[in-house]
Amino acid sequence: MIDIYCERNGPAFWSEPVNALTNLSFFAAFLLLVPVLRRHWPALSNANRVVSMVLMVLLLAICIGSFAFHTLASKPAMLADIIPISLFQLVFLAAYMRLAMGLGRLKVIAAMSAFFACGALCSALPIALNGSQTYIAALVFLSILATSHYGHS
Repeated sequence: MIDIYCERNGPAFWSEPVNALTNLSFFAAFLLLVPVLRRHWPALSNANRVVSMVLMVLLLAICIGSFAFHTLASKPAMLADIIPISLFQLVFLAAYMRLAMGLGRLKVIAAMSAFFACGALCSALPIALNGSQTYIAALVFLSILATSHYGHS
């Protein structure tokens, strides 16, 4: 059993009820996005369609994987939680820079390289965030992209 959250009170399936149940928000987001995606589908480019579908699948995978991790607390369930979240971050950030901001491939590759470096540095931080310090890089990059995109629009 992996016990890195203060909510976990034992090895039983429902030993992290709040963390487990909050994963329904990912499913709710998926359900809310389906009609939006359907409405905009005809106007989307092929690249935007592919990215949208990949992100939707990853959203469902996050829901399932995170629910598994917060109920089973096993190493495979932890990977089912971490991998879809990481992939969602990578796909979203790269697609946002390329498709929404119109950055060229080399700039996107350079930015994603910086993202990986920032993630590696953040994961080595000596702070007690139960492994969540790796998400600091995503927060930093989302802030940079939002500021940068706001300044260009």
